Amino acid sequence: FKQKTAYEIRLSLVGSEMCKETGLGLRPATVAQVWISLFHRLGAVIVTVAVVSLYFKIRKLASTVIVKVSSRRLLIILLLQWTLGMYTIWLVKDPIITSLHVVVGATLLAFSTLLTLRINYQETS
Repeated sequence: FKQKTAYEIRLSLVGSEMCKETGLGLRPATVAQVWISLFHRLGAVIVTVAVVSLYFKIRKLASTVIVKVSSRRLLIILLLQWTLGMYTIWLVKDPIITSLHVVVGATLLAFSTLLTLRINYQETS
């Protein structure tokens, strides 16, 4: 039998009361789950800042239309990723929405990698 701290007791009480109030029947989140969620959202903010700054830098410096169009598409994929992330929270991790969020995240990573390779290829040639 492990003695719970006051913080753990409060967290479990608040979580269970929230579950009773919403009627969703969810278990309260653990501290580790809260930290994972926090770091995931922090990572989302960092990626957003990087993609938006890349978009404006490309808009200012790119010489070819294809790179400018690709940067706009990257911004659209980022917006879709944010939207799916919000719906994942609002719809309590609906499996289809969550899966789409993961797929679009992978697409965002792949597309940004290809855009980087395209820019580097144009600079060297």
